[in-house]
Amino acid sequence: MDTTASTAAHANEGGVSPFADTPCVKSLSQNVPQWIRVRTFITQQTAASSNMKKFEPGFAERQQASSKAKQALLTKAKEAAKDPNAEARQEARLKVAQAREARLAERKAERRAEKERKALEKAQADAARLAAEQADQERLAAEAAAAEAEKKALLAAQKAERDRRYAARKARR
Repeated sequence: MDTTASTAAHANEGGVSPFADTPCVKSLSQNVPQWIRVRTFITQQTAASSNMKKFEPGFAERQQASSKAKQALLTKAKEAAKDPNAEARQEARLKVAQAREARLAERKAERRAEKERKALEKAQADAARLAAEQADQERLAAEAAAAEAEKKALLAAQKAERDRRYAARKARR
């Protein structure tokens, strides 16, 4: 049985279609299935009604909607309070929150300890670096003093050699 024949038979069961006398449906041919005619009619009616001014609720409608929403929230809260498992859930939430706070406090203490440890390591490294710099400066100062003493000794030896040669030259004359 094809669809057009079954649709036509279905349309004729109850007599005339309720949309048969509308102008938009009259223009359609009888070969078009019923559901297409209904869909077309609804689409045209929707397009015609969309030209109407948009409905904007007034103060009374908004106030009534607000009071209904508040009443629904109050009803929901009362039902939640009557729930026998609510106290157990609240206790579970409290335990989870306390565990979370404990973990956060532990992490915070670990971070603080790590920060203190790093500060101590940095202070020790700085102290070691300063001690090394001071030892290096002392070594350089000692080397400079030794070089100065060696230079003075060399100059004194050279002067003594000069004086000896001068005395030898004077003795020959």
